[in-house]
Amino acid sequence: GVPSEEQPPEDNGFALQRSYYAVNGEEIDPRARPLHQGDRVVVRIEGRAGQTEIEHQVLIVDLLPAGLEIENPALGGEADPGGYAGLLGLTPTAFTERRDDRFVAAIDLPAGGDRRFAVAYQARVVTPGDFVLPAAFAEDMYQPRYNGRTAMGRITVQPRD
Repeated sequence: GVPSEEQPPEDNGFALQRSYYAVNGEEIDPRARPLHQGDRVVVRIEGRAGQTEIEHQVLIVDLLPAGLEIENPALGGEADPGGYAGLLGLTPTAFTERRDDRFVAAIDLPAGGDRRFAVAYQARVVTPGDFVLPAAFAEDMYQPRYNGRTAMGRITVQPRD
């Protein structure tokens, strides 16, 4: 269901954080300052699995706020839009999908070793207004008791002058 109030972050085996970057690499906080119509942003979701002895098949889902649309790298023939994978330390994925309303990625985390992961996608700011920023979440596809989410929030999109 749809929550009636903003939910805080939650860590039930996965700690998650979502960061936003301008295309020049500068980190931005859309909750603290407005975005502008026509801007492009890179959204990075990083996480850490708490259980070192368990293998995880992690599903990461980031619901887009109204006002943003995912850029489709297939249209431009680019596998890594903007060449961000190396710069942002992204984890190879088993599956990614860019839908109209969300970004979805699956990652295999073997037991032991480094338990951190990161995925990213590029979005365009398209519609002015004040919007709910849904939480991004991750869960183990076969052991859903291991899950986590970022905090919810709000973003503002202003028209380009």
